[in-house]
Amino acid sequence: MSFLFGPILLARDVETAGLAARIAPLLRAGDCLLLEGPIGAGKSTFARALIRARLALRIAELRKRKKLTQGQLAKRLHTTQQVVSDIETFKHPNVTLLTLQKIAHALDSRLVVDLR
Repeated sequence: MSFLFGPILLARDVETAGLAARIAPLLRAGDCLLLEGPIGAGKSTFARALIRARLALRIAELRKRKKLTQGQLAKRLHTTQQVVSDIETFKHPNVTLLTLQKIAHALDSRLVVDLR
């Protein structure tokens, strides 16, 4: 287990999202991150970016496990390989729940959204 101490100061949302994208592959189920700061510090921006990055990584992982290329997945989704690439590399600006449902179906997987 490792810890990062001290503040990380980022000037722009794109830097915050970039940090989230770099941290996302390091996280595992059960990991906990503490985001601390005043209103407007970028905590929500970071959290949204981290969730998007983890989803992107999971989609790529499932696709590879099913031994599908991005092009083959794109065909199942009735879209282009570039769209799949953008989703998997955190470049797609807005992956909706409907899109996630379609991806899950195309990968013979389940999408679970849980409110408790």
